[in-house]
Amino acid sequence: MSNRTRRDPVRRAPRKEVKILARRSTAFADWIDANHLSMAEAAQRLGMSAQHASNLRNGHRTPSLALAARIAEATDGMVPIGSWSGEQG
Repeated sequence: MSNRTRRDPVRRAPRKEVKILARRSTAFADWIDANHLSMAEAAQRLGMSAQHASNLRNGHRTPSLALAARIAEATDGMVPIGSWSGEQG
């Protein structure tokens, strides 16, 4: 028989879940609604997946500056780059 003892598992405090939401662009949601687009159609026009478009619309993700610029161009300025940071312009 072995003399090894079992270690007690390390007791750690439970982690606090912190969920930080990105800023939701209402201009993006408005553009999708005004054009009667499905998420798949909006995503196709913008060159991204429908899941990514949905995450942007719902504020779960924020686009990179390059993607925000691409969205602004594809929407003819209806979704300005600043709409993702709360600025307008």
